[in-house]
Amino acid sequence: APLFLTQRLLPNLQASKGRILHLGTGVAFNAQIGTATYGVTKMAFHRLYEQLKVELVGSGVHAGSVSPGVVDTEGLWNHVQLARDQQLPHVAYFDQAQKEGQIRHPDLAAEFILFLLQKTSDEEFSKQEWKLNDKSHWNLWHPDMKKSNS
Repeated sequence: APLFLTQRLLPNLQASKGRILHLGTGVAFNAQIGTATYGVTKMAFHRLYEQLKVELVGSGVHAGSVSPGVVDTEGLWNHVQLARDQQLPHVAYFDQAQKEGQIRHPDLAAEFILFLLQKTSDEEFSKQEWKLNDKSHWNLWHPDMKKSNS
């Protein structure tokens, strides 16, 4: 579906010098018991992003990628409960992330994505896979960091 959607929207994206943002995940690169369908699908999406990034050079459309990390959503907790019920080992990852405060509020993830889409140059947007947990760029967008810089 993402490929077909991109193909359909490409003329409009070219006319508006638009952007395509791939939502990535570490599961695409780290095989885990019980995550085959999700992991393989996300790896395919990552490959589509890489292909678009190469093929769209010079078209005015820029492809970027973001890995928001673990975001506190109902879907996350439904997944954790199912994984816990099936005694899957990656439940320990979520438990550790929760203990360490690494599960991010959806508003924070949204703020980061808006920053990437609206406040970065085309070159910045496309140069790397952006990771929410990489604090080196927080001073540019993070609400708490922006307040302390004012």
